[in-house]
Amino acid sequence: LRIIWSHAGGTILPVIERFIRLAERPQFAARLPEGILHELTRFYYDVAQVAHPVPMSALREMVPLSQILFGTDFPYRTSKEIGKGLVDFGFSAADLASDLVALFFINASKVGFKIALQVNGWAGLVYR
Repeated sequence: LRIIWSHAGGTILPVIERFIRLAERPQFAARLPEGILHELTRFYYDVAQVAHPVPMSALREMVPLSQILFGTDFPYRTSKEIGKGLVDFGFSAADLASDLVALFFINASKVGFKIALQVNGWAGLVYR
């Protein structure tokens, strides 16, 4: 089962400390022997509405790039706005061959998406 959390997991980023502390309590620790952060890295997270340096820094601290997917929350945010936010976060032109390609194509294909269209360098994804 592959789960994608929209908006980088919503409120998980600002309250992650609460989850970490709760997971350390005896009644939960037995069920989470490797800790809650390990379990959270099993999910996927899209960057819709969080392509800004502050939440992106928190997301990148919480999970590896392999678990992050491109998302726009269209019509409220466009792919151009999200792309600019990713560049503002710190993805550079050099990253286009690695990190951003992972966000757009590689990670999405792992959860069952295939590329549907590509316009002006931005891809649209469709679930298989």
